[in-house]
Amino acid sequence: NAGTYAGLEYLDKEHGGASQYVWAIAGAPYVDFNGDTPGNKLTASQIVSGMNAYQKANIAPWIGDLATVAKAEKLEGGMLAYEGGQGALYKTAGSVSAQTNSGIRGVSTTLLDTWFGRGGGTFFYYKLCSADTWGLANSIGYDIDEDQGYAANPTDSTEKYPKWGAIKQVATEGH
Repeated sequence: NAGTYAGLEYLDKEHGGASQYVWAIAGAPYVDFNGDTPGNKLTASQIVSGMNAYQKANIAPWIGDLATVAKAEKLEGGMLAYEGGQGALYKTAGSVSAQTNSGIRGVSTTLLDTWFGRGGGTFFYYKLCSADTWGLANSIGYDIDEDQGYAANPTDSTEKYPKWGAIKQVATEGH
């Protein structure tokens, strides 16, 4: 945001550099999609496809820009995601169905791979569980390690909550 950049520029110009006062730069990388409107009739596949396109066109470049700022400012903590994950989806049949669509795992994996690949630090995924479309699962009792459908290869995987599958894949496969 312009205020953040103006503040960093001020610290650079007037006080010998932002890194003396700022440890890291933070953002909230959410994958949304164009067409997310109340009452939309999109299918789960259309939503996943839209999220992939939105991520490629908007989120990946934004993460790259944030990484460039963190590096240019020589911030010891780099960049942090104070929250992030799947953007708001209106509770429609397609958006609810998208939560267990195997493609949503790829959306989540790509987001995390992009974040960490550009040098991102801690990533706080917004909402562990919820009955809407924000959480990783609908139940706090879900355990990805007990889900017999999980496979490291997403094409072989049938876990109940694919966003949890993405978290496990990134955490264990070192993406």
